[in-house]
Amino acid sequence: MILLDSNIIIALFDGKDVHHKKAVSLLKSIVEQRVYTLSVNLIEIYSVIAKRCRERKYNSNIALEKLRTLESNINIIWVGNPKDIHDEIVDIMIKTNGKLNYIDSIILKYCLDNGAELKTFNKNLMFEYEAAR
Repeated sequence: MILLDSNIIIALFDGKDVHHKKAVSLLKSIVEQRVYTLSVNLIEIYSVIAKRCRERKYNSNIALEKLRTLESNINIIWVGNPKDIHDEIVDIMIKTNGKLNYIDSIILKYCLDNGAELKTFNKNLMFEYEAAR
């Protein structure tokens, strides 16, 4: 199972993103595999795309509808109640001296607990993932 971080989906969706070409290449290389993202990533994806639309004076409604359509092509794992794992998530944040935010810590925990292969452009998240495997 391959789990995509939000930054890959954002870069794929935003042609002006600094990582856009890398995201396209990455997705081409894993096109035959089942690709997933976590529901918590949707928070970040929708928020970043809406913000970029506002900043660039694009029609955010069009972009958000396209993103909703893209959502149907991605397998979303709906993370249960974060309250159940809250202490573990905060422990990860403390262990990394705050280098991982709350959502990144959820992603790391999910990948490690479920043997998912993480794909991300976040160097801190990838470092922690590789160190813990």
